[in-house]
Amino acid sequence: MLLRPAIKLNSSAALLNQIVKRILREDDHCVDVGAHRGNMLKLFAKYAPDGIHYAIEPVPDLMQLLKKQFKGKGNIRFVEKAVADVNDHLDFMYVINKPALSGIIERELPRRARSISILVECVTLDDFLPSDYRMNALKIDVCGAEQQVLLGARERIMRDRPRIFFRHYHKELSCYNARPQDTFQLLNEELNMRIFTPRDFLSGHDALSSERFVSIFHRGDDKYFVALPAEEKI
Repeated sequence: MLLRPAIKLNSSAALLNQIVKRILREDDHCVDVGAHRGNMLKLFAKYAPDGIHYAIEPVPDLMQLLKKQFKGKGNIRFVEKAVADVNDHLDFMYVINKPALSGIIERELPRRARSISILVECVTLDDFLPSDYRMNALKIDVCGAEQQVLLGARERIMRDRPRIFFRHYHKELSCYNARPQDTFQLLNEELNMRIFTPRDFLSGHDALSSERFVSIFHRGDDKYFVALPAEEKI
């Protein structure tokens, strides 16, 4: 039996780079929800150069940086919107000097953080993505609103069966009065996905149980997870 090489990489970014490189095809189409400064978008563009990629980011300053950074990339669609489980215009807390803390829910901020409320358009992926677009990969980094994004993309996930990369952190999820076990149930039971930590995936370990997922979440051992269709061989 072939054994996978030992993983010596330490950072989450390095591990995700290895996973994206392994599982994406050159013509895969990828959606980046919460594109921020484009770290995952770079991987999508590098390993799926022939795909059409959506960079979705509601923070105006970050969107301008993305457009500048990826200028000339004709296969990237820039979308200045929020994503959740409703199609509406919502108040969005924009943290001017710490944009990564911005979100549709107001939260406790560091003492020196400065925030303002801006009106943003919010969409669901089920309704926003073109019907003839197949989503092969989905990244979600939305400061605690992961369940809302997934709920608004259920039909598309069941149809397209994308690989999902998501950030899930206890200090952010609590702002939405949400529980990690609900995230697990939504992905595992309703959407029929298997969930891994990046290191477990690369090491060939089994998918997470609900109990282990919740334990890792509460300990903060990992903030990033990978969900793959249950029917996909790895």
